[in-house]
Amino acid sequence: MRIRTLNQPTALHDENALVSVRGCTYEASFRDHLLAVRWVRGGRQQVVFGARSVALDDDTYLFVNEGRSYDVRFTNSTTMQSFAVYVRCGLAAQVFAGLRAPADELDVEPTGDVVFDEHLHAHDSVVSPVLRFLERHVDVGTAEPAWFEEQVVFLLERMFRTQTDLARREAAVGAAREATRREIVRRVALARDYIHSCYERPITLAHMGAAAALSPHHLLRLFKLVNGCTPREYLQAKRTRMAARLIASTDLTLEEIAHRVGFEDRSTLGRQLRRTFGVNPRQMRRASQSVSAAAPQPPRTQEGRASAPQASRQSKVRPQSGAIRDALAE
Repeated sequence: MRIRTLNQPTALHDENALVSVRGCTYEASFRDHLLAVRWVRGGRQQVVFGARSVALDDDTYLFVNEGRSYDVRFTNSTTMQSFAVYVRCGLAAQVFAGLRAPADELDVEPTGDVVFDEHLHAHDSVVSPVLRFLERHVDVGTAEPAWFEEQVVFLLERMFRTQTDLARREAAVGAAREATRREIVRRVALARDYIHSCYERPITLAHMGAAAALSPHHLLRLFKLVNGCTPREYLQAKRTRMAARLIASTDLTLEEIAHRVGFEDRSTLGRQLRRTFGVNPRQMRRASQSVSAAAPQPPRTQEGRASAPQASRQSKVRPQSGAIRDALAE
């Protein structure tokens, strides 16, 4: 097992850190720890909060709030990589206060605790590009504190944008009381966590409802209200994305991939890929092979000072088909 860090989180919780663990097995416990963003490459990782457990994979990331106690573990047949950004105490509140401050008010004191949504998030165009940028610098070893602080602040600003999206979802729920709206969104998020963590199994609406402590009928109605799609549509989309990743990154047969992600057979997989991306599995595999052959080297920074947006633009690979590009996007 190999562990690399950019900065090391101290017992005083006064430093930001980026930690990467590469190996087949790993287990760690965190008690009253720092605010963290966690994600993985090439496998699955269990994150356990007491009686609640979620499974991170290549398709998701997770916020863990400051002061949380939790356990992390993975056991994989092949080498995988786990990443975590730890945010020093108080920085999130400072960034949040700065975002709320009027343009002419430079010094605003942070008030209250900052709390993020502790559910699995599918990789997106808001937070994920920053995570991928930081990921590429783990092996480079860029460790200048000022540079890393900038990246963490940039990440926090993106995290707050996802919270704004959560607030919109709550507002879209028709319940009169704010507490009721928040509880509905929380329970629907539990159903999404279940889908992300168990997508490869045979899942029914009853299973998802049990995870959210809702009847199947109520889950169906509320899930569509919050997410704009049914639980089954969300599940099929998750399976399709994971299948696209396996097509791009492995030599598994289409039949093996279909069963690994929970589809009944390869024909079902093919239909879903065509419906989602407009290509069949063979076209997707050929496109992924050509993209891999043309992929550029990881970006090099000038004294560790490259900004996240610049590095993201330099490292993008654009396949001919936009649909295939989305399917293979990291």
